[in-house]
Amino acid sequence: MTMILVSSTLQIRRHEYSGDLNIVILVMFVAYVLCRFMLLTLMIRPLFLLSGEPFSWIPYVLAI
Repeated sequence: MTMILVSSTLQIRRHEYSGDLNIVILVMFVAYVLCRFMLLTLMIRPLFLLSGEPFSWIPYVLAI
């Protein structure tokens, strides 16, 4: 009986920890995606505004 209790307690603790870990991983992933989007926006905007042709900035973005 005590072995089952210890086993189930360990599973609950593991589950709680993995839930916290999943939140941390999700927050880091969202932060990475947002930073990447902001970087691309900062790079594309000047190229788009300064160039005479509307899509001449595409090769610069694809080279990243």
